[in-house]
Amino acid sequence: MQGILVITIDDYLNMSDWSFEFTPFLGSRRDFFWIESSQLGFIDETECLALPKSFRILAICGNREAFAEVRTGWDEVENEGGWTRVRDYGLSSAISAPPDLCQFDSYMVLDEHSNIGTIDSALKEFVDYTDEDYLGQTACWDSSPNVESFWKGLEAVNPYYYVGTNAWDLLIFRGQHLRDEFLSSSDVMNVGQCYREEEQNYRRRRWQAVGPECGPEKCFEPNCERLRIRLAIRCYLHQLYNAKEHPDFFV
Repeated sequence: MQGILVITIDDYLNMSDWSFEFTPFLGSRRDFFWIESSQLGFIDETECLALPKSFRILAICGNREAFAEVRTGWDEVENEGGWTRVRDYGLSSAISAPPDLCQFDSYMVLDEHSNIGTIDSALKEFVDYTDEDYLGQTACWDSSPNVESFWKGLEAVNPYYYVGTNAWDLLIFRGQHLRDEFLSSSDVMNVGQCYREEEQNYRRRRWQAVGPECGPEKCFEPNCERLRIRLAIRCYLHQLYNAKEHPDFFV
């Protein structure tokens, strides 16, 4: 027996069982303050911070052996100039508004007068957070054997902030005030609502696809009076439990 249902279909579709807590990891190193989290997927950091009037982007490309192929859209970026290759990275000219940054695995926002020679030297042994070998066997990025190479390069470049995506998202800010500004932004404060809407839409789509309990047989589980769904011998919620998706629905 799988247990007695303690939630109804209406509860499930209306998210009565659902809760969210934003639980980022926070840390610092010298003048830099970082956030690592798996809960930042809905956030555009460029909308959360007051960027300088003029700045440069250092784009860090995942496919470093095919740099030219990841330049998609760069030639169409409407700014005062184009992009300059610095080792296996792309450096923008001074711009006043960020381009579409979703195509890059990670990037840094730099001061407009950042020196190309300094950047080139800093990237010589830089191991980016997005590199597939970065984390190794560790669970925390700050325990990686590559962390010193990462910090050495990042501190030399001295970005306004850094964004990288690996297993989680990593954001590093130059100064605690920038991290505080990010964490207090409306996008971050409302991230729970974004996840709630995504989960609710998923539940409703799935219910429409497989959930209607049309029977005519009753659910296979003892003492359950609900009808079975079309493609299974159980009602919808018992089927979810059978797939180990929501064991908290039962006692």
